[in-house]
Amino acid sequence: MYLERTQQQSQVLIEMGFEALETGHPESATRLFDDAVRLNPKSRIARIKAISIRITRGELKEADERLENALRVFPNDKYLLDLKGDALMKMGRAREAVDAYRRVVALRPSGYWSPWLKLGVALEHCGQYEEAKAVYQEVLGHYPGYTDAQKRLSNLTREGAQ
Repeated sequence: MYLERTQQQSQVLIEMGFEALETGHPESATRLFDDAVRLNPKSRIARIKAISIRITRGELKEADERLENALRVFPNDKYLLDLKGDALMKMGRAREAVDAYRRVVALRPSGYWSPWLKLGVALEHCGQYEEAKAVYQEVLGHYPGYTDAQKRLSNLTREGAQ
């Protein structure tokens, strides 16, 4: 009974967090999502939203700490791993971001192609252009209409030809 009530309270806080976001109050939303996680540590959505807001706001150290904690609970969560890569890229740690994005891609998320693009970009930042091309070609094999991947591959191919 207590567990059920706690989960319900967590869900209410999550809903309030989304409302706070919709009305332009990310600070309040972050607090609400954090409170929801305290009530229910298994709440992936609350964790993901709180971390995502922190990354958007440039609160990278706090986001990274929460990502480490969340990944201990959900080690193979594609969204958390993707956010980990995003945070690392914003912190200028492209080599580490490559590892995070590789883990997402290894999970083979269907219908969720941005990790391939982000992996390619991170590889470019590391000077691994041929590997980046291969990543773009791979995602285009799954999703031929992915224009961002087409553009990046075209740019790399053009630059390599010059």
